[in-house]
Amino acid sequence: MKIDSYNSQKLLVQSSVLILLVLYIHSFYNEAVGTEYASFVQLFMGGGGLANIAVPMFFVFSGFLFYHGTQTAKECFPKIRKRVHSLIIPYVLWNIIFVLWYVVLQNLPGIGGMINSDIIADITKGNVLENLNNIFVAPVAFQLWFLRDLIIMVLFSPLIYYWIKYTRWYGALAILLLHPWLMTLSKTFNQFGVAYFVLGGTIAMCSDLEYVTKRVCSTPVFIMSFVVWLVHATLLALQIQVAFCHWGVLSVLAGMITTWKVYDFLASKTQVIHVMSPLRPLLGYSFFVYLFHEPAFNIIKKIGVKALGTGDIALIVLFLINPIIMYFISVLVAKLLQKIMPKVYGVLVGGR
Repeated sequence: MKIDSYNSQKLLVQSSVLILLVLYIHSFYNEAVGTEYASFVQLFMGGGGLANIAVPMFFVFSGFLFYHGTQTAKECFPKIRKRVHSLIIPYVLWNIIFVLWYVVLQNLPGIGGMINSDIIADITKGNVLENLNNIFVAPVAFQLWFLRDLIIMVLFSPLIYYWIKYTRWYGALAILLLHPWLMTLSKTFNQFGVAYFVLGGTIAMCSDLEYVTKRVCSTPVFIMSFVVWLVHATLLALQIQVAFCHWGVLSVLAGMITTWKVYDFLASKTQVIHVMSPLRPLLGYSFFVYLFHEPAFNIIKKIGVKALGTGDIALIVLFLINPIIMYFISVLVAKLLQKIMPKVYGVLVGGR
């Protein structure tokens, strides 16, 4: 059974918004720590604040799309083979590209001084196996940890299938409750996304998007979720700690419910859709933006500081506009590659 056009478009738009939130996570300026206003804005918007939903929600989408329409554990294996092209090949290629990026940038006049670390030195400290581990397991392209963990989950997808089949929503809830401890089990595979990948798979196998939208994300739940998400971000920005180990998970779920329901509200307003229509050519590039944005984004951040300085207002402005600039640059590069080297672009993004 195919996902209907409305939900397909919804997933596309939400993915684009989520990757922009990922850019806000990476837009953090150390210079803003301890400032009067910039630190508040960064914490409120950034990785622990409103943007805390981005990566978990991508794991939910991945789990949902993997298990959507799956009736038996055997059906996982063809999907695993497909992920060799859509996940593993891009993962390997972009780790190599990341190293090449650094080599080029370090030798560019005026840019080399903006590079924080010596990647080549970092990945050639040990023997061959250690160096390969530093490149492809660590990974050297630090943002690809999400892809690494997703690949591991896909490889274990038949076992996850049985977990979902026999435990249903109870199993998803159990893993969410165990989530704070799961993240401490391994330094290589941090288990961060397991709970959310399973949650996405549970929605696919035990429910559907329509039920989630109408019943789980009902108006009262949406209102409560919005309040929790906003309170969480505000408390974090004020650096007030909540002595409840599941507060982080609760805020993530609240944020996901909020953003999922907000789309429906906006989609029901035809004038909003009309205003957003010029932005449609920018959709569908979230995976490329994710793969491409580092280390280029770090250069953009430093150029901004050189131009505007590190004052409170300057840091707020840079924090807010840098992700938008990076998103547009990434889409332009993607469109250029699609035009001049469509086959290469297809391989780089796993056929997306």
